[in-house]
Amino acid sequence: MQPTDNFDLRPTDGSTVAIHSAVAQSEVFATAKTDVPYMFMIESVPLTTCWPGRTLLVLALNFQHKKAWVSALEAVTQAESNRQSAIQAHRKPKLVLRLENPLDVNCIVPINEGVLLIGAKEGLFSYRLHGNRKDLVKIEGVTSVQQIVLVPKLSAVLMIVGEERQLVLTELRVLQGCADAVQCAQPTLEVDVVPNCEECHLFEVSNLEKDDVFLCAAAQDRVKLFKWNTHNSAFVLRKELIVSETCSCIHFTEHSVLVGCDRFYEVDLGNFSAEEFLDASDSTLAYVVFGLKQVHSFPVAILEVTPRRGETEFLLCYHEFGIFVDG
Repeated sequence: MQPTDNFDLRPTDGSTVAIHSAVAQSEVFATAKTDVPYMFMIESVPLTTCWPGRTLLVLALNFQHKKAWVSALEAVTQAESNRQSAIQAHRKPKLVLRLENPLDVNCIVPINEGVLLIGAKEGLFSYRLHGNRKDLVKIEGVTSVQQIVLVPKLSAVLMIVGEERQLVLTELRVLQGCADAVQCAQPTLEVDVVPNCEECHLFEVSNLEKDDVFLCAAAQDRVKLFKWNTHNSAFVLRKELIVSETCSCIHFTEHSVLVGCDRFYEVDLGNFSAEEFLDASDSTLAYVVFGLKQVHSFPVAILEVTPRRGETEFLLCYHEFGIFVDG
């Protein structure tokens, strides 16, 4: 005989199982009052509220049967709870940095093994995780660092710096040397300003399988796409989009770049043509394509949620909701 249902007492999806030895009459109002004392409940509590919980009510033959069932089930669930607690304790994050001097931190990036690079409103700092040196080292040459991205293919680093939010480029090895220096050495960084990229508040660099390197940078009313020129060792402007809303997110795919402004746009990395990412002819997307601007709901993030060996899929996040779409 096959069971009609099963209840996992040792779930692997993060949910927990609780055994309730007493059941209220209000929960089983259709049951005879004389049977309620012999009932107990097994409850599965999900890790998040995205999934509903499950309950299983059991009526034992008598009180001794109920006591035996509850004791056996509690032993199993308690052992599993102890195992999960041990796993969580092992996974507990370790505090690696505590700033005694208050900094307005914008970003933290590992630059060398055991060395962090800290971009803050007050400037650029390095911090060594291991060894006796636990102080911040200020790196001169740049101020008000808002974003840092390492570009290993170019052995370079891109940063947004200064009150004017300039996008600058420097050599990775030079920055690594500054990060390893002590404060008395007064490390100073020299940078080159990326041309045609003023008042930048957000940028992203491609990480494609091919050798080409693209840079997408956003200003208040425009988005610019650059391509690295190996002969001139510089980023060259290839495409500029004028937008009505400030760009909030950028995501590179293997063949294009997606940007979220007043709506989502896609720019082809081959011919640099631009078009709306969502298909306006798809009736299921009509509200998103035509209706959101009227209620002032705009893109906030792009997440690639492609399953392993599956078709490309994205989660497009707006202020109020998100939608899953094919790539």
